[in-house]
Amino acid sequence: ITYEVKAPAGARLLTPTGNQSVKKPFGELTTQITVQGDQVTVKRSIRLDQLSYSPVAYKELRTLLNVWNDPNQLVLLFGK
Repeated sequence: ITYEVKAPAGARLLTPTGNQSVKKPFGELTTQITVQGDQVTVKRSIRLDQLSYSPVAYKELRTLLNVWNDPNQLVLLFGK
């Protein structure tokens, strides 16, 4: 998923930029936030390497999915 946002006039991005990655033995989640001028680009991806998971792996799978679904991971904060 990639989306671009134009910063409001006079505002700057307060959300940290860069790459975030959560790796598990069965998959990976990555988020990249970059800024060019007033344009903010967010790229998010999730890769799951298995179709089914054992009860032992469920806790780690849930952790990965909770990070992906966390609404705070979808918010860009701007300030003056």
